[in-house]
Amino acid sequence: MASYLSQQALLAVAGYILVIVAVMLPAQPTYYDDPETSYNVSDRLLVILAMLIPMALSVYTINCLVVGSDGLWCDKWSWINAAIVFVWSVLIFCVSVYAMFVPLDIPTVEKFKIQKKN
Repeated sequence: MASYLSQQALLAVAGYILVIVAVMLPAQPTYYDDPETSYNVSDRLLVILAMLIPMALSVYTINCLVVGSDGLWCDKWSWINAAIVFVWSVLIFCVSVYAMFVPLDIPTVEKFKIQKKN
């Protein structure tokens, strides 16, 4: 498979491997972290598993950009990708229009008066 991937796609794979390593690195616990659950391997593996599909699709898209229509299913993938971008744009537009007409429930903040010393 590596012979099919372009150099640009292989560079993206290397970047995604770095992201996976960064997700698996243990972070310093904060004051609020529970020491027994601060480094949860199963949660981190679940995050990586959820990221694998977008990562693979991204590498495939980069490879199609380089290879062009000679690649496997690149024509169809370009239509699928365009449809995804269009649906994403419509959703953002709908949420923006919805946000214009829905009042925000912002809690009132008590204002403090600064008293000057005499």
